[in-house]
Amino acid sequence: MKHFKMCLLTSVLAIFALSLNAYAQGGPPTCCDSAKPIGASSDIQTSSSNDLYVSRGLLRTLQLSRGDILDRFSDMLFAGKNVELVISTSRFLAQAKQAADAGEEGLLVVQEKRFYQVPRSRVTAEELETMDEVYLTDGTAFVKVAFGDSAAIR
Repeated sequence: MKHFKMCLLTSVLAIFALSLNAYAQGGPPTCCDSAKPIGASSDIQTSSSNDLYVSRGLLRTLQLSRGDILDRFSDMLFAGKNVELVISTSRFLAQAKQAADAGEEGLLVVQEKRFYQVPRSRVTAEELETMDEVYLTDGTAFVKVAFGDSAAIR
C-alpha cells in the first residue's frame, strides 16, 4: 500500500510537471500584428506560447460557459486592464475564370477572413457559442483561446 501511494504521488507530480511545459500551435491574428504574445521574450518569440485550448468536457466539468472562462482568463492574464476580444468572420468569394493559355474555364474560390476587435461587453453568450476561436487582447499582448472537442482541438 505504501508503494502504491508513492507511485501515485510520483505520477501526479510528473503529470503536473509535463503540463507546465506543454505548448500548443498557432499564430497571431492579422489585426494585431504589433501585439506580442504573452510570455514571449524579445530574443525568442514562439507563436505557440500564447494559445489556450478549452474542451467542451472541461467546460462541463467546471460548469462554466465560454463567456465565464473568457472572463476568468481575462482577470487572470490581464489583471486590471481593459480587455477586448478579437473575433473573425470569413466568407467565400466565387468567380468564373477562364485560363488564357489553355482556353479552359474554371471556378476560382477564395476564402476571405477578417478580424474585428470589439469590447467584451458587445459579444453575447449566443455569439460566443458559435465561435471556435477568439483572441483576448489588451492592445499590446494577446492570447488565442480555442474551443472544441478534446480530440479535435489538437
